[in-house]
Amino acid sequence: MTSDRPKKDILEAWSEICRENGAVWSVGPDYYKWFAEMSDEQMIKMLRLILVARADEINSWIFAEPQMKSDEDICDYIQTILSLFAMGFLQFRSDGDIGCYQPVGPRATPEEEREIDHRIRSAKPLIRPAVFSLLNMKDKSGEVGRWTC
Repeated sequence: MTSDRPKKDILEAWSEICRENGAVWSVGPDYYKWFAEMSDEQMIKMLRLILVARADEINSWIFAEPQMKSDEDICDYIQTILSLFAMGFLQFRSDGDIGCYQPVGPRATPEEEREIDHRIRSAKPLIRPAVFSLLNMKDKSGEVGRWTC
């Protein structure tokens, strides 16, 4: 049996640090609905922004020797980032980078959590097109790179 306590401790510490620094983000039913109902086009734009903001980290994994991260590991990482955005813990700052925030407002209901989870899982097939829209790389067959998320 595993405990959610370590995860809660991390998020509580995160919230405290953000609150002390005045980094708060308003969340609630409208925010959760916005995330859950994001179109594929909007999601691809968000994924591209995430990829650009985290490019150094992701590139260090992709080009590491020996290769320690799989495509699936990278997809999991991106989905985790999406989850933190959906809860209000991460947001894009005015400089385009990703900033940490304390979400302020009601937590998502179980139904909202299911809808958000569904949106994040349905975004997985969009990661690869987001990567290649940034790179704008195609071979003659129309197929793109090695990403197989």
